[in-house]
Amino acid sequence: MNLSEIKDAKLRDRILAADREQNGDPLARLSAAQRQRNAVGESATGNADEKESPRILVVSIIRFGSKELDSDNLAFGCKWLRDAIADSLGIDDGDKRIKWQYGQILTAGPTGSMVTIQAAY
Repeated sequence: MNLSEIKDAKLRDRILAADREQNGDPLARLSAAQRQRNAVGESATGNADEKESPRILVVSIIRFGSKELDSDNLAFGCKWLRDAIADSLGIDDGDKRIKWQYGQILTAGPTGSMVTIQAAY
C-alpha cells in the first residue's frame, strides 16, 4: 500500500509526521548539505563570496494508472498529494521555491504515485 491509497486524512498526516520525525526536514537537510558544500568550496577556492545556494526544489509527481488523464485532471488528481508534500516541507504549495512537475505512466498493474524531490541551483 502506498500513501496515495490512504483515504483517511488524519492517518496520512500521522504517517507524514512520523516520516518527518524519522527522516528530518528535507529543507533542513538541503541547508546542511549546502553548508558542507560551501565549506569545501571555500577551502578549495578561498572565495566565500561565490557561494552557490539552492534556488528551488523540483517536485515531480508521477501517477501510475490504468487510463490516461488529460493535463488538468492529472494536476487535480495529484492536488491532495501536492498539499501533503508542501505541508511536510512546512511551506505553502504555492511557494515560489517549489516547481511542480506532473507525469503519468499507464500500467495494467498496481496503481499509485511516485514522488521525487530534487534541489535545483
